[in-house]
Amino acid sequence: MSAVDRDPRLLRDARDIYRTAAAHGQRLSQRTLARRLRGHGHRFPNQQLRGIAAAIGLEAPLQRASPDGR
Repeated sequence: MSAVDRDPRLLRDARDIYRTAAAHGQRLSQRTLARRLRGHGHRFPNQQLRGIAAAIGLEAPLQRASPDGR
């Protein structure tokens, strides 16, 4: 069971953080999201951060191509 499944407040707070950043024209990284959520008292492993971000529509940063274009 993931952190999101255990605590619906986590997703609500994540969405609020994301919406507030967007309303102020700020980009929100997954790292910043995690820091702010933990500042609100949420506890979750780093491995679940991508799932939390995806659940609220926060896209992961683009992967950089290797020098050979792959």
